[in-house]
Amino acid sequence: VLVTPIIEGLFPIFAVMASDSFPPIFFVAFAVLIAFFGFGAYFILSGSYRVHIPFKVFLYSAIVASIVLSGFVLIMIGSKSTTGINTALLLKTEMVFAFLLSAFLLKEDLHIVQMIGALLVLLGAVAVLFNGSISLNIGDVIILSAGFLFPVANIFAKKALQMASSTTVLFLRYSFGVCIFIPLSFLLEDPISVIASMDANNYLLLFSYGILVLTISKICWYIGLRILPIGIVTYVASSASAFSLVFAYFLLKEVPSSYQFIGFILSLV
Repeated sequence: VLVTPIIEGLFPIFAVMASDSFPPIFFVAFAVLIAFFGFGAYFILSGSYRVHIPFKVFLYSAIVASIVLSGFVLIMIGSKSTTGINTALLLKTEMVFAFLLSAFLLKEDLHIVQMIGALLVLLGAVAVLFNGSISLNIGDVIILSAGFLFPVANIFAKKALQMASSTTVLFLRYSFGVCIFIPLSFLLEDPISVIASMDANNYLLLFSYGILVLTISKICWYIGLRILPIGIVTYVASSASAFSLVFAYFLLKEVPSSYQFIGFILSLV
């Protein structure tokens, strides 16, 4: 699980970069297509296709694909109106939503330290949103809504992982993602024109996201999710914002404001 935040620390950076060059659904859809081929090859070579897959795994995987990829699209849209640092820090509110779902819906055992942690993350999000004024950026609100979707998807992912391997669940997730989001991109956007205008940097960004974030980090995430409670896995993975701040400084030349830094410290604690 610790490998996940290191790689996913790049995710907000990719989102900000991609929001300037790609339509949101196109970027998510074709990055998922890259991940689909990668997992498809592994799925066949590993012989996972020989194992019986219950119908519920197909159903849960389709739900996870719809929820998670919708969240990615929202992040792409929101990143266009906010900074990479805000995107990284506000995504940490996923921990708060995971805490609420774990405590009240899943009835998982939670300790006082976890409760304090969720409260600190919430205070950190407030500091980031405030950032010296009481005005609320629409991009920040969209990012927050995406953070709510991921713990919901993890509930269905965990159900699927109780009946199938992480390789199978991921392959099915990306299969459904391709079937849903590529037609959606053709329906609402103009992917042919986008592909015709792409340069080497665009391809590098798309393949980096598809291979690193959607493939390698997700393998690590699902292996951990299969073994550990949702709350614990979310807490460990949420340290990605620490890496995001470093990446934002060096790749986007963003220097955190005092409020962003306070929000980061509260969340990190």
